[in-house]
Amino acid sequence: MSEKKFQKRVLQLLVDIKDIIHIATSAGTAYELNPANTEEELNALGDRLEDVNEGAELVEIYPGSEVFVSRSAWRAASYAITSTAMVRCLICSVFDMETLLRSNLRGGKSKTACGEEARDGLDSGKVKAIMNAVIKRHEKATVGHLGQAINSKLAELRFQNKKK
Repeated sequence: MSEKKFQKRVLQLLVDIKDIIHIATSAGTAYELNPANTEEELNALGDRLEDVNEGAELVEIYPGSEVFVSRSAWRAASYAITSTAMVRCLICSVFDMETLLRSNLRGGKSKTACGEEARDGLDSGKVKAIMNAVIKRHEKATVGHLGQAINSKLAELRFQNKKK
C-alpha cells in the first residue's frame, strides 16, 4: 500500500471513529470499548466498527481540492438552506476544534477585542475549497460574506469554550 493510500485510509478511519462517537453521544448511546490485546480481538473490533458505520466514506468537498469530509458531514452541509449555514457546517467538519479555537480566518490580531493575542490563520487551501464548495451550491454567496460567517463561527466557538 502506498504511503498516500495509507494516510488516506488512516484519515478515513479517524473520521469514521469521530462520526461514531458523535452519533453515539448525541443519541445518548453508551459504547463500552475494551482494548484489543490480540490480533484477533483487533480484527473483531474493526469488524464491529465497520458494521456500525457501514457505508461511511470520505467525500472531496470540491473537485481537485484534496479536502475531504465524511459522507455524513457532507450530507449535513448539503442540506443547509443558506450559504452561511453550509460554510459554518463545513468549517467544523474540515478543521479540528483545537485549530478552530486558536484561529481566525486570515490570522492576525482582532480588530474588535483590544489586547488580545494575534491568532493563527486557517489553512488557506482548505478555506478556499470550502468557499468554492459553498459558492458552487449557493451561487449568490460572496467570499466576503462567507468569511464573515467563518469568523463569526470561530468567535462563537471561543465564547462557548470560555464558558466551560
